[in-house]
Amino acid sequence: VAHPNPDPDYYKVLLEGISSMWWSPLNYQEEDFLKISVPTLILMGEKDEMIPLEEAYEMANLIPRAELVVIPGASHNGTLKNGGLFINIVLKFLARHSDLQIR
Repeated sequence: VAHPNPDPDYYKVLLEGISSMWWSPLNYQEEDFLKISVPTLILMGEKDEMIPLEEAYEMANLIPRAELVVIPGASHNGTLKNGGLFINIVLKFLARHSDLQIR
């Protein structure tokens, strides 16, 4: 996988930075989700190894203007492997919530 940072050891810095994010409990409460007032897209793979599908459904039900899209058969990173589908979903979501016109 290509990365814009030319340092071949940059992955170590990147892993150190994201590991604290992945391993720190977020402790969100139901009230936190209810406060989100902007349109929100929750996009994940059906076979996501990182986030249980049940959590995505729960978030989508709590966030007032949320849309949940589950890509069939896709893993967490697999949602990006079919880039055209991923981009199409995101662009259509953005178009529905802006003045942007996308066909």
